[in-house]
Amino acid sequence: FVFVFHFICLLYFIFVIFSFLFFLIVLFDHLLFLFFFFFLMIRRPPRSTLSSSSAASDVYKRQPMNTASFEGDSAFTIEKDTIYEMLSNQRVIKTQKEIELLTWINGVSSRAHIDVMQKCKPQMSQHQLEAMFSFHCFFHGGMRQMSYSCICATGNSCAVLHYPDNDKTVIDGQMALLDMGGEYHNYASDITCSFPVNGKFSDSQRIIYSAVLDAQMQVFRALKPGAKWLDMHMLALRVMAGHLLKNGFFTAEATVDIIMEKHIMRLFQPHGLGHLMGMEVHDVGGYPKGGSVRPTSPDGKCLRTTRAMEKGICITVEPGMYFNQVLLTAAFADADISKYLNEAKLREFWEFGGVRIEDDVIITDDGILNLTCCPRTIEEIEATMAGAPFTKAPEVISN
Repeated sequence: FVFVFHFICLLYFIFVIFSFLFFLIVLFDHLLFLFFFFFLMIRRPPRSTLSSSSAASDVYKRQPMNTASFEGDSAFTIEKDTIYEMLSNQRVIKTQKEIELLTWINGVSSRAHIDVMQKCKPQMSQHQLEAMFSFHCFFHGGMRQMSYSCICATGNSCAVLHYPDNDKTVIDGQMALLDMGGEYHNYASDITCSFPVNGKFSDSQRIIYSAVLDAQMQVFRALKPGAKWLDMHMLALRVMAGHLLKNGFFTAEATVDIIMEKHIMRLFQPHGLGHLMGMEVHDVGGYPKGGSVRPTSPDGKCLRTTRAMEKGICITVEPGMYFNQVLLTAAFADADISKYLNEAKLREFWEFGGVRIEDDVIITDDGILNLTCCPRTIEEIEATMAGAPFTKAPEVISN
């Protein structure tokens, strides 16, 4: 017992000694920290000295950007316009090699749209539609990036022309408006497909989709070298105005001529019919120096080009019809045009969103080559979404 007692006392003594040593070490560490802290504070210059010191502040000043220069460059005249116009015009007219590349890119992007169309189901997220498209383009076409940020709108988001979010749930009964295109070797594609997310068109969806498709088809049958783009734009608006009038969206006072004269179709398609495409999705050359000028009319001022068509031009044809609540609310308050609008009918489509159909075409000798190979008719879309295979080659249309 005495031995155990002495052993316990020894352990307690050792514990006390080590605790005291640990206390000294911690105390020394804190004193050392305080010493260096106060030492540095004493040695540090005042803040005003730092800010006024040219040696210190000059390092962080933003230096002006200087253009490239060389000795004797003042003897030369710098010309910035001619080469830009030359390069722009070269990019507008596509070579055969460029057409072959654009055809291949459109083929991959078209098949990606078909893949998304067949896999789209209610309760998915819009971002999943984007992910499926990007995966298909990369996996099957080696396209590491898209030509632009994918637009995956459903429901009333379809009325937002460049809808950026892609984060909503896909709801049964809605329309989807998917504007997506892959890019390869710095060349673009730009395709928009609109379809019911459940695979079956309702009566109201058929009315709007048929109007937009008819507008696109009539433009296709009019496009050829010499055709003026502004005329094509106005043709599409007139066709869609006729469909809206026939289906009761306007009052009995309205006619197609009045609708066009009052520029009412800008409420339903507040964008141009299309744009040049190539190395950029919205490519250069729309308004060349000395060429056509941008229209100032409410219907035409949104056009990205008014060029007359030439063989070799690549351009998108993308009529659309949207029920934008902001634009329509303002129109209802405008006495000059509200008398032609059937407000009750339009409010039935208040949450509809919109429809856009976009194909990429090449102007040929006597018409167009449609590079986009997606289902377009209502029958084709419903069959494809039901699982039927869909294949289509680029279509030649002679006018």
